[in-house]
Parts: sequence; structure tokens; C-alpha cells
Amino acid sequence: MGHRDLHPLPQGPRPLRFAGTFWLVATLAATLGFGYHYGADLIAGVVFVITIEAALRAYDRGWDRAGLRLVAYGATVFAALLLSYRFLPLAMAEHPGCPDRCSCWQWSR
Repeated sequence: MGHRDLHPLPQGPRPLRFAGTFWLVATLAATLGFGYHYGADLIAGVVFVITIEAALRAYDRGWDRAGLRLVAYGATVFAALLLSYRFLPLAMAEHPGCPDRCSCWQWSR
């Protein structure tokens, strides 16, 4: 039993491999070249990658209950992150001095 038997190279569908390569190159260019990414984007990226990998593994092995649950949780968290990026800044902008006036922040003074 050789090394290739223990750790075979991943052989996903060609369009997914090209899409993944494009996504990686675009993310690296945006992060390193343009500085467009922030910490929240990296968190969402991790959730996105884990969800896509779980979906591909579940597809390859057959959709069992654990695979469906992981993909559903990942998609839910990713959607919640995207919605929070869209709507929370507006809500926070309406109350710019909230940490100074809220009782929940008085302990930090």
C-alpha cells in the first residue's frame, strides 16, 4: 500500500475545481492587492468553504442525515452573516452613541 492509496488526490468535478481556483485567486487578489477584505469576510469565507466541502462530501457519499444537517446549518449561518452585513450597519448607524447611553455598557467605565 503506497502513499497514493492512503491519500488520493481530490477528484471533484472539473467546473467546481475551476470555480474554486478562481474564487481562491480572486480572494487573494482582493485581500492582498486591493485590501477589500475584512475580518468578517474571512469568517464568512470559512463558513462558506466548510459548507461547500460538506455538501460535496455528502453528494459523493450519499445524502445522510448528518451531511444534510451540516449543510443546512452552514447555509443558515452563512445567510445570517450576509444579512447581518447588510442590515446591522444601518441599525448601528441610527444609534451612534449607544455604547455611551446603554446600561449594558456601564460596567466597562
